[in-house]
Amino acid sequence: MPKVKIGLVQMTCSGNKEENLVKAMEKTREAAAKGAQIVCLQELFTSLYFCDVEDYENFKLAEAIPGPATDRLGALAKELGVVIIASLFEKRAQGLYHNTTAILDADGSYLGKYRKMHIPDDPAYYEKFYFTPGDLGYKVFKTKFATIGILICWDQWYPEASRITALMGAEILFYPTAIGWATAQDEATNSEQYNAWQTIQRSHAVANGVHVVSVNRVGLEQNGAMKFWGGSFISNPFGSILYKASHDAEEVIVHEIDTDKTDSYRTHWPFLRIGGLIRMVRSPKEELFILTSQMKRAADSVSLNIAEGSTGQTNPEFHRFLGIALRSDIEVVACLHLAKRRNYVDDNDFRLVYNLCQQILVMINSLRNRLKK
Repeated sequence: MPKVKIGLVQMTCSGNKEENLVKAMEKTREAAAKGAQIVCLQELFTSLYFCDVEDYENFKLAEAIPGPATDRLGALAKELGVVIIASLFEKRAQGLYHNTTAILDADGSYLGKYRKMHIPDDPAYYEKFYFTPGDLGYKVFKTKFATIGILICWDQWYPEASRITALMGAEILFYPTAIGWATAQDEATNSEQYNAWQTIQRSHAVANGVHVVSVNRVGLEQNGAMKFWGGSFISNPFGSILYKASHDAEEVIVHEIDTDKTDSYRTHWPFLRIGGLIRMVRSPKEELFILTSQMKRAADSVSLNIAEGSTGQTNPEFHRFLGIALRSDIEVVACLHLAKRRNYVDDNDFRLVYNLCQQILVMINSLRNRLKK
């Protein structure tokens, strides 16, 4: 489904957790009534942004995921036929907490969660007091309407997060967020900070050729010392702003995007190149067999050239595959041993693949030597 209607819920929050959850559910209904198919809520929407202080009482706001909030949101998602992206304070175990986003599919099923990887520790943003860095890695979720990647707030300042998530197949990147201005700041500083925040995320859209959706909270908190700046927005894969919310008001935005445009942008402006980063999103076992396959193909290519009486000197494809094979020599053996240490392959698989690698390497070296004569 290339065309998807995205709903953004930008709202103020109170100190009442139940009140905030009900409010978010009402606004999700409003978005669905406007045609939204995927609805993204802001970061930690069931509470005020409590990380402005280090207070043990705030740990009482956390809950299990899946748990009470995801149960209610799942029922709502099923009723409305929409996907809901819900950022919550997760209690994983006694004394262990995460800043987590749960994904509820349009049939109400719980698809899983992403735990925030990058945790800030700035004045009024003391998140390291509350949150353990995520341990699930970067995640994508195949929902009814699109394959989506979820990152959270501070993750947005790090390009590797968006790149890896895009490489994993995300068609849209979502950033639930809570960020604002100290009310004592001047307007020039406010403008510069917001522009930096928006620019870095638009850059992720350009670099990865995907739509980016960022949803921020709005309103005064911390006894008026912090104004969350709203300004939620949608960027197309070339960094153009398709919609931008106000800095002052609650908004429920629904905007249609076309994920098919990713192919066109990536084709004409090919910034997305897999290279070595793919090794960060593949398991050692997957990498092992991919490298082995490349080596076998290289050997077959060399054999074909010799059988046809060619030295391969005028065949760039031949040289490319030979280069892959030779470069892969150390990599494939190292990957094989890593897979063995992590129990991705058993003893029999290890011996089988190791012997195959050695046979292919012998074949490649023999053929290469024959070409030199």
